[in-house]
Amino acid sequence: MQQRSFSSLGFDRALATDGPHVIGARIDNEPGKTQTDRDPIRFRETFMRGMAARA
Repeated sequence: MQQRSFSSLGFDRALATDGPHVIGARIDNEPGKTQTDRDPIRFRETFMRGMAARA
């Protein structure tokens, strides 16, 4: 990829400023193999464990 194209995607801004930033990249033309479970209880428990680790 040319330098000009890389800069136009906004990576330079994301790397130069405080986040959070999300950078996604397509690596092939196939759809995703699986989907994340949509379990609200699991989300809450994982989040709370992560917050406890920061305290």
